[in-house]
Amino acid sequence: MKSEIVIAGYKGGVLSALYEDEKIYELALESASPQVCVGDIYIGKIKNIVKNLSAAFVEIRPGVMGYYPAAGSQAYHFTSRKSSAAAVTGDEILVQVSRENIKTKDWILTGDISYTGNYAVYFPFRTDIRISSRIDSEGARERLKKLAEDFPAPGGWMLRTLAKDSSDKDIIAEMQKLLDDHNEIMSTYRFRTCFSRLREGDRACVSMVRRSMKAGNCRIVTDLPQIYEQIRGMGNVSLYKDPSYSLIKLRGLESQLDRLLRKKVWLPSGGYLVIEQTEAMTVIDVNTGKATKKRNREENFFMVNMEAVREALRQIRARNISGMILIDVINMKSEAERSALLAQAEKYARRDPVQTKVVDLTKLQIMEITRRKERRSLQEQAAGLDLQSDSPF
Repeated sequence: MKSEIVIAGYKGGVLSALYEDEKIYELALESASPQVCVGDIYIGKIKNIVKNLSAAFVEIRPGVMGYYPAAGSQAYHFTSRKSSAAAVTGDEILVQVSRENIKTKDWILTGDISYTGNYAVYFPFRTDIRISSRIDSEGARERLKKLAEDFPAPGGWMLRTLAKDSSDKDIIAEMQKLLDDHNEIMSTYRFRTCFSRLREGDRACVSMVRRSMKAGNCRIVTDLPQIYEQIRGMGNVSLYKDPSYSLIKLRGLESQLDRLLRKKVWLPSGGYLVIEQTEAMTVIDVNTGKATKKRNREENFFMVNMEAVREALRQIRARNISGMILIDVINMKSEAERSALLAQAEKYARRDPVQTKVVDLTKLQIMEITRRKERRSLQEQAAGLDLQSDSPF
C-alpha cells in the first residue's frame, strides 16, 4: 500500500494529511505551537480533591486544568517529601497528559508515566511486557519479548510494530535512551518549579508520522522548516520550497478539509451518507440516492451497503470520530450478504491505528461500532482552532 503524509502551514496553524493509495485516511488540524500535547510531562498543582472519585483536578499550566484519576495515594509523585501520603489541595505533583480535552472535558492526566519511541514504549511503573498486536509472526514476537526481558532495567515495555523489522542494536539503543530520559526526569523533577514542562509529547503531525513509519514506502513532505527539522530522521522526508504556489493549494487540502466537515458524503455509485455527530454518539445514515443501475433491488442494496461501509470507515478515521458509532444500512434479506457486510467492515476497521471494533449488525440492520477516544474529532479541532487569514509560515 502506497502511503504519503503532507504537513502544511494553514492560516496560522498546521494541517496534516495521511494518504493511503491516494485517498485521505487521516486529517489533523492544530495550532502552530500547541500549548499542551498528549505525552507532555508537567509539574502540576492540585486545585481540588474529589474523594468519592479518588481523583483530583490539577492545574498543569496557568488556567489549564486536567483530571487526574488516582487509584490511591501511591499514584501521586510529590515534588517534596510529605509528612502524610495523602494528597491535599496545593500539593505539586508530577503528571503526564494521557488524553486530549475531548468535547467539554479537561485534559486527562496520569501518574503512570510512559516514554514513547519509534520501536518501544517504556512504562517504568509497570512490570509487564507487551508486543504490538499487529505483529503476527510468532518468531518475531518471541524475539522481541526476549529482548525486553533481557534489558537490564526495572519496568514494563511495549514493543511497537516497527520493531519487527528493526535490528536488535537499534531497538536496544532506543530503549536505553528512553530509560535515560526517565532517570533524568526522576532525579530532577522535585527541584523544578510548578507548571514546568519536563518532556514534550508528540504534536498531532509528529504522531501521524511516527505511526506511519512502519510503512517503509511512506513519503513525507512539508513546507514548514521547523517541522522538517523535527522529523527529518523519521523516514523519507522532503521540504517543499516553492514560494509561488503553496503546498496547501498544490494538494487541494483546503477543499478536502471542507468536504470532511460536511454532513453529506457522496458515493461513486450515486448513493450517499449523512453523518451526524452528537454528544452521545455518531449516527451515519446510508441512502441509495441516485444508485439505480440495472440490477435487481436486492443486488443494488447490497452493492450500495458494501460501498457505504467502506467509505464510512474511511470517514470515521479521517474525521477522527470516536465513541459509539451507529451505521444505519439499507435493509438486506440475505444472511450471506449481512455476513459479507460485517466482514467488509471488520477488514477496514483493522486498518485503523486507533482501536476500532465492529460489534454487531442488529436485527434492525444497524451496524454498531466503537472507536477508542484518543484525540479530538476533526470537527472539534476546526471549531477550537483560531485560524488566521494570513499564515506565518
